[in-house]
Amino acid sequence: MGFFDTLTQAMTGPTPQEAAHLHRAKWLEYDFYCFAQAWIIPGGHVHSSEILKHFKEGIQKKYKGEEFCTDIEGLQLLARWNERYGHAKWNPKGTYIGIQLNPAALKAYEDAKKEDAKAKEAVRESKRKTKTKKKKLAEPQPLTATFKNTGANPQLAKAELYYETTRWGNIGHGDPPISVGSFTGHRWFVKVGDKVMKEMVIGRDPVQEFTF
Repeated sequence: MGFFDTLTQAMTGPTPQEAAHLHRAKWLEYDFYCFAQAWIIPGGHVHSSEILKHFKEGIQKKYKGEEFCTDIEGLQLLARWNERYGHAKWNPKGTYIGIQLNPAALKAYEDAKKEDAKAKEAVRESKRKTKTKKKKLAEPQPLTATFKNTGANPQLAKAELYYETTRWGNIGHGDPPISVGSFTGHRWFVKVGDKVMKEMVIGRDPVQEFTF
């Protein structure tokens, strides 16, 4: 950037991109300060990764992704906060000696995680039950079908009841009605010898009666 470009920028202020970056940086500083007020207390020691984990995942979920707040940015926020407020000693392994995570905040965080897990499990269980219910409703439901010979047709005096090609029993004159469990779409036949005298198809009603 040349001298006149620098002079022009100084006179006109930051570019829109630079202004957005500055605005974002200020919000990050503020959010970390609020986080530290609740989460960091004097005494003990804590590794910087633990602080960063809870800042990004426990409190400021909107900064969880790298595109919102990188680990480097988080460490820089922590370092600046410690220089101004914490005054803890830092060693090259990343540990801060003289500050620690607030046990009350940790407990609240763990309790919230458990509640969140319970809520998610409740949603999953509800979906499983709904899926099972839909599957059950989609399955063919057993129906009751009753077949009765009224005796009015002399040709059916010695009739027999068949399900498809399976003989079920006598259904001639004087024989008692036959009640069976069946399903929608099943076909039943009244036969005399090998001749089909009547075909009956099971409908959707839970209880059905066929007379002939």
